Amino acid sequence: MAHNEVIVTNKNPKVFEDGYAGMKFTFKPNEKVTIPLAAAIHIFGLNKQDKTPTLRRLGLANHPDGKQWLDNIKMDFVEYVAKTDAAEIEQLKIDLEAKQVEIDELTGSLKSATAEIEQLKAQLEEASNLAEPAKGKKK
Repeated sequence: MAHNEVIVTNKNPKVFEDGYAGMKFTFKPNEKVTIPLAAAIHIFGLNKQDKTPTLRRLGLANHPDGKQWLDNIKMDFVEYVAKTDAAEIEQLKIDLEAKQVEIDELTGSLKSATAEIEQLKAQLEEASNLAEPAKGKKK
């Protein structure tokens, strides 16, 4: 699944503002802000191993808490779930009901077949019992 947006939470104590491609973003402490993936890469160096260029761009490369400041920016990818339209849901309900009828019919057939098997077993046992004394008689 492609991720096109990122939810950013600024865990630092101060408001931070920055921009990308003509868009301005304000990151207040502990508030979630959804931004384009490209903006997260540019502003915060998302998914980049070396954060030095990002720290330099932010003016934090030589700041003693620069790396910690960047670590306090939390990011999560936005997940989208496709909506199913009403017509598709109705069709799924109809299909489900049809399958339930089919299952009920098969269950009835299975019960009937099981009863027939039990009846045949009983007949076999009765026939076996009648045949055994005949085996034991000598003429």
